[in-house]
Amino acid sequence: AELAPRTFRRYLSLGVMAALLLCASQSPASVDYGDAVAASFGDGSAADDLWFGLATAPAHAENQLNDTWLEFASRGGVHAWRNTPRAAERLHFWTDPEVDIKLAADTGVSVYRLGVDWGRLVPDCSLDRETPCGVQQWEVLDRYIEIIKSVRSHGMRVMLSLFHHSFPRWGVTWGRAETPDGAAAGEMFTHPRSVEHFVAFARDIIERFAPLVDFWVTFNEPVVFSMLTHCMGIWPPGPAVTNPYARLNCMTNPKTGALLAQNNMIRAHRQIYALIRANELAAQLPLAPVGVAHLIMDSRPFAVGFDSASTLFIDLYSKYYFIDQLKETLDFCGIN
Repeated sequence: AELAPRTFRRYLSLGVMAALLLCASQSPASVDYGDAVAASFGDGSAADDLWFGLATAPAHAENQLNDTWLEFASRGGVHAWRNTPRAAERLHFWTDPEVDIKLAADTGVSVYRLGVDWGRLVPDCSLDRETPCGVQQWEVLDRYIEIIKSVRSHGMRVMLSLFHHSFPRWGVTWGRAETPDGAAAGEMFTHPRSVEHFVAFARDIIERFAPLVDFWVTFNEPVVFSMLTHCMGIWPPGPAVTNPYARLNCMTNPKTGALLAQNNMIRAHRQIYALIRANELAAQLPLAPVGVAHLIMDSRPFAVGFDSASTLFIDLYSKYYFIDQLKETLDFCGIN
């Protein structure tokens, strides 16, 4: 439990020392990255070297979804909400998914990524509840199975996301003020019981969905979610965090804010990975790769000096920390 905070402090210390060395030893100049290869997708000799897919998420596409994003938008948190007709209907993926699925299949892609909404499946819970809340709406689960079977019937493999930036409404409080810890302190994945609840939900999904899923994504862009939710306050539930010291504390203090949320998501991923493998073994299913979707920003300093220090910190924080903690339980890293 103490490994992640210690590791992050080590990263931070090394980053600061390296940045100081760069500032002291080099004069301001443009940075040349040469011909470095960002990623390799094979030489094309194997059929599976590179395949194409399309992706969506419940909060993006599902109608009849009373989630935190709907509440946040109605409170003025999403500007597009003000000038989009019938915005709450989104893309009707819940009631009429065949339209999008057929459009995806017609493009010729081989993989379709979609998600399941935690709050739709578990609408009645509380972060303080001692007994973890698993799936409550089984007819909703059956509907998701129908949608996934439709994807497969159109000749596409299924990549399933368990969490895509939408925490259930019972995990947030509206109208709180900004604090020295940022926004929504002690809520969502900063709550000590959040891991238990999420893993209980995931267990029910795994047991019913495993035969139909080809790839698992436990979390979509966890660093982005934790940063924009807690340190910036521009994602549900808010408010916007304006104090720069609160933002810094939220980013770097392992006992609160984004870093605490990330550490809890790391714990959840490890447990879910073990559940997937155990279920596959018991059911004699083939191993489905398990990973996360991770945002990789192209962070480059404008000049050697302070910009180099800032870039190094951003790289260590946003690119490497979360993934490094999962290296033993990560079959792939989806790069966004």
